[in-house]
Amino acid sequence: HIDRLYNLRELYCAGTTKIFDVNFAMELTVLDISNSRVNQHGMYRLTKLEKLLCYNNRGIRKVSHLSQLKHLDIGGSCGVCFGLDVLTNLCTLHCYNNARVTDISPNLTELNAGGFCGIKQKSIEHLIKLTTINVDNNPNIVDLSKLKNLTNVSIRGNCGVDQKGVTGLNLIVLNASNNPKITDVCIFPNLEKLYIEGRCGVSKGLNKLSKLSVLSTTGNNKVRL
Repeated sequence: HIDRLYNLRELYCAGTTKIFDVNFAMELTVLDISNSRVNQHGMYRLTKLEKLLCYNNRGIRKVSHLSQLKHLDIGGSCGVCFGLDVLTNLCTLHCYNNARVTDISPNLTELNAGGFCGIKQKSIEHLIKLTTINVDNNPNIVDLSKLKNLTNVSIRGNCGVDQKGVTGLNLIVLNASNNPKITDVCIFPNLEKLYIEGRCGVSKGLNKLSKLSVLSTTGNNKVRL
């Protein structure tokens, strides 16, 4: 029994099938109930949460009352699909493969909207504070060029972003593995980490990236060093 641990600040119970209710720990600031049986009723008293992970938890449908949230993971089959735009303190949002999510907080600095995510091009155009974005395999995101604060970008696989969609960015980290639409990385002279694996279209110009410290070309037979 853990229901007497009133002073808990962090609780990680992902994948747990024997825990249904965590309302006893009202001081919690970090909670991981991904793939667990804790549902909406089982956490409704937790108003101090700053970090909530509920990946693949269909029982969680509402988070708009958690005004102190800074980090939220509602990926996969999580039941949350609206109310994120009122979370003004939210900085990090992971909603990979959550097709129901369409509205997001305007103050995000980090966003994972990859896969079959409901976030489309129009949803991100006001996110001027973003520094990190992952839109791997999301064909509905095509242009990141207006998000000038971006330094860390992942546009792998069947992503809609092409060369034009990243032009003008001052990137430090780029993962364009298996994205054949990315062909030129010389336009990012400050790159420190570069992943151009598999079907990525980049084949040359790497010798101009003098700040590069990490390079992965696994499976990319076009690259010549």
